[in-house]
Amino acid sequence: MLTMSKLIIAHRGGNEFAPENSLEAIQKAIEIEVPMFEFDLRRTKDGKLVVFHDPHLLTYEELNKQTKRKIPLLEDVLKLSKGKIQIDLEIKEAGYEAETIKMIKDYFNLDEIIITSFKSSVLRTIKRIEPKLKTGLIIGKKSPWHVFKDLFAIFRLKILKADILVTNHHYLKIKLYYIAYWLRIPVYVWTVNDEKLIKKYIQDKKISAIITDKPQKALKLLSMSGSLRK
Repeated sequence: MLTMSKLIIAHRGGNEFAPENSLEAIQKAIEIEVPMFEFDLRRTKDGKLVVFHDPHLLTYEELNKQTKRKIPLLEDVLKLSKGKIQIDLEIKEAGYEAETIKMIKDYFNLDEIIITSFKSSVLRTIKRIEPKLKTGLIIGKKSPWHVFKDLFAIFRLKILKADILVTNHHYLKIKLYYIAYWLRIPVYVWTVNDEKLIKKYIQDKKISAIITDKPQKALKLLSMSGSLRK
């Protein structure tokens, strides 16, 4: 059996194959044997938990009409992926953490799940409800306020008792991930699609995981690098 020493994560299900956050993209990620996929979670105006990136104050029916496709519900994704692949679930806003945890625990073991968010309140609530669930603080938005706040990301992560630093790969220039590595905090980088950068980060021992829209390419590069071991 092959074991990966560097985790490859399919961003939004791996949208090089199908529309992002779609069941088709997730199915393809399963077929190419990516160990984990990332997806976005929001709640519609009528209370449905949907796998969707952009903010929309719409009912589920309205959202489907606007996008001209059936947006997956969280339960659809969990049913499809149960026992086949691990999940990295990004909660986009506060308010439905308890409902999310209850649902995912019906399908997955806690060690098969990571919950990530830009929102401190979300991560704080997750740890209060289920302390054993791994969480990741996402950083890397480009606004001046977020850039300033992210300088204190390690401090925030510790206060929130989060387990993983999930950083925009452009932020690697400010060397926060050196501190994270020194403190033995896993570092996940997003969203890395350039082949040269994928190769570079595969070789960087300070980086634990690469989140990419091109998981098939990343897996091939990982295999070629010798980062797969028997």
